[in-house]
Amino acid sequence: MHTYQKIYEFAASAGAFEGYIYRRSKAEIDTEALYSWVDNLIDAYENLTSEVRNEFQSSIDQTFGRAIKSLGLLFGDRHEL
Repeated sequence: MHTYQKIYEFAASAGAFEGYIYRRSKAEIDTEALYSWVDNLIDAYENLTSEVRNEFQSSIDQTFGRAIKSLGLLFGDRHEL
């Protein structure tokens, strides 16, 4: 897969993940799907070279920072997700 396609697919999935958990109730969240989603995001991130990751790391930190905040509000700060 071409690098640009990897970047696009990772970014689209990361943005969708943030959007999925934003302002939802705990009852609306499919936690089993979240575990797979997180695993897939980690795999996609690690599949990018460090040079590529460094180019957008600050943006990813912001996106996942918001997602982690939303997850913390739903499940508590110590939840494994």
